[in-house]
Amino acid sequence: ISAHSLQAANLASKYFYSRNEPLDEEMVLASLLHDIGHMIGIEAGCKEEFQMENCGISNHEKIGAEFASKLGFSLRVADLIQNHVSAKRYLCYKKIEYYDKLSDASKTTLRHQGGPMSAEEALAFEKHADFNNYLQMRSFDEAAKIIGEVVPDLDSYAPMIERNILLSKSETGNESTTYILSQMQLQFYESHGYLKVPNLLQFDGLTPTTIQQWVAEVATWIPTPGKWLSHYELVTPPTLLPPSSCATKSDSDEGFSPPQTPNCQKVKVLCRNENFVDYHSQLSELARGPNSGLLSVVAQLFGEPATLFKEKINYKLPGGNGFAAHQDTPAYIGLAQDHITAMVAVDEATRLNGCLQLTSGRFGPKNSSSDGFIQTVSLTSAGVLCAEDEARLKFEHIPCDAGDVLLFSGYLPHRSSSNDSDHSRRAIFFTYNPSSQGDHHSAYYAAKHAGVNGFHGAKNISFVQDFLGEIVE
Repeated sequence: ISAHSLQAANLASKYFYSRNEPLDEEMVLASLLHDIGHMIGIEAGCKEEFQMENCGISNHEKIGAEFASKLGFSLRVADLIQNHVSAKRYLCYKKIEYYDKLSDASKTTLRHQGGPMSAEEALAFEKHADFNNYLQMRSFDEAAKIIGEVVPDLDSYAPMIERNILLSKSETGNESTTYILSQMQLQFYESHGYLKVPNLLQFDGLTPTTIQQWVAEVATWIPTPGKWLSHYELVTPPTLLPPSSCATKSDSDEGFSPPQTPNCQKVKVLCRNENFVDYHSQLSELARGPNSGLLSVVAQLFGEPATLFKEKINYKLPGGNGFAAHQDTPAYIGLAQDHITAMVAVDEATRLNGCLQLTSGRFGPKNSSSDGFIQTVSLTSAGVLCAEDEARLKFEHIPCDAGDVLLFSGYLPHRSSSNDSDHSRRAIFFTYNPSSQGDHHSAYYAAKHAGVNGFHGAKNISFVQDFLGEIVE
C-alpha cells in the first residue's frame, strides 16, 4: 500500500510539472493518502474488517478522509480522498470499456463499493467543483502499480504536509499535536477490549533504548519505606536447570500452574517495582505529562480526560513466573470503577518469555450481566478466574516488539506464563481511570504501604493472588 501511495503522489507531481502548471499540493497529498483507510484498518488489527473478499477495508475512502481531517489536513484534501472511489464508480457508469479494463481485484471491490453509479448519482457527481480532479486522481491511482519503481520517499513530502496542516489550522483553528486514534482503532478497542499501538512512543520521539535506560535506573533503587515498592521472587533461571530434571511449561494455551523445580537451584531476583513516577521525572512525563501520548490515547478511549491510577514495572527476568488468569479492576480495592492499562513493552515479548495472553470482547463487573453485550466472569476467593470460566474463554498470545504499546480494559481477562528464555521480558504497566472518577494514585499506594486488605509486600505483590511465583523479602 505504501509503495502504491508513493507512486500515486509522484504521478500527481509529475502531472503538474509536465503541464507547466502550478503544483496543486492538495492533489499531491490526497494522492499520497488516498488509501490510508486500508492502512488504518491494518494498524487497528481489524482482520475481520477486510470485508471486500480479502481485497481491502470496506469504506476505506471515508475512513481515510475522516482520519486526515482529524490529523489536521485541509478539508479539500479530505474531500479528494473520499471521492477517489466515487470517481471509479462514475467511470464505470460512463464507459463500459473502463469497467472491462479493471483488474479482477478492482472489480471485486467495486461490488462492495456500490457498483457503477446510477444516472442520478453521476449527474450530481459531475457538479462537484473538483469533479475533473477526482477523475485525474483516479488515473494516478490506476497507474501507480509498477512493482519496484523508485520514487521519492515519504520524508520528501514532509514540508508539503506541514504547509497544508498550518494552512488548515489558520483557516479552521484546529490543531493536533498528539497521537490521534482512528475510528477503526476506537471501534476495535470497543469490541475487543484491547488495542495494540506499535508506533505510539515513536510518535513522541522516544526509542526503546531510552525506555530501557529509565527502567534500568529504577531497578537499582534501594527499597525505601513510604516511597517506591520493590518486590522479589525466587526463580530458577533456565541456564541453571539441569537437563530433564525440572518441569517446564508447554507453549500451548493450557496449564498455568507454577513450574515445578525440585532440586533446582533458586535465586532471588527483582520481579516488580511500583509507585515510581513521583521519583522519576522522565517516567512521570511519559505517563502523565502535558504532552504524554499515552495519556492522550487513553483519554480518547475513555472519551474524557484520564488520570494516572497506578504504575508498575514487571521485570519477568529469565525464569520469572507468570500470572493466573485475572481481571485488574477487582484488584483495585474499589478505587474508581473503570480502568485502562497501557503496557509499554521494554523488551521484546514472545510466547517463550511469557508475553501477555488476552481474551477478547466487552467485559464488565458482575452487576453488568443484564447487558447482553457485556460478558462477565466469576472469580475465586483468591481473586482469579474460576477454572470453568477460564476454560471457556479463548486466550491469544500478543507478542510485542520493544517499544510497542498494548492497551486493555481493566475488566478484560488476561494471563501470562513464565519466562523460559534466557532474556528478560520487562514491561511497564501504566493504569488510568477517567478523571471524572477522581484521583486515587496516592490512596492506592497509601493502602499498600499500610498493608490494608490483607496486602503484605513480603507475601504478595497485589491485592489478589494472581502471581504464580514465590515472593521473598
